[in-house]
Amino acid sequence: MSIIISGTGHRPPKLGGYSVAAAANLCKFVRVVLASKDASLAYSGMAQGFDQAMALGCIDLTIPFIAAIPFEGQESRWPKVERDKYNLILSKAKECIIVCHGQYEPEFMQRRNEFMIDRAQALLSLYDGSSGGTRNAVLYAKKTNKPIIPLWKDWTIFLNSIGQT
Repeated sequence: MSIIISGTGHRPPKLGGYSVAAAANLCKFVRVVLASKDASLAYSGMAQGFDQAMALGCIDLTIPFIAAIPFEGQESRWPKVERDKYNLILSKAKECIIVCHGQYEPEFMQRRNEFMIDRAQALLSLYDGSSGGTRNAVLYAKKTNKPIIPLWKDWTIFLNSIGQT
């Protein structure tokens, strides 16, 4: 039975950094996870790290995904290479939805998370237990009784299997 999923997870500093190798490892892990979930549609919040890896995994596996953009210009302060990657991913999305309008406000990230969680049947969560936006998304999913698929233990096992700890 296929499902609609959304995802929440950490940014690169908590997932091995910004290197090409770290990004490749994250993408490889996410592809394996997505392939095992039989998703018919996914929501990505398009932040650097897990969100973009999820979108890239969807592209690789031909799973349609919706880019839930917290506000227009989310990528405006990123390095050019990261902005180019972001725009390439957006060009492959089934749909791009700007969740909040106006200039950046801290709560826009959580509104984006709630938007995705409300529309999905389950939440993939690459969450280490620390405070921040990923924690807030997980707490919202719990509050709304959305099934959560925790990935942190599997991520740790994956890193150990490739000699990255």
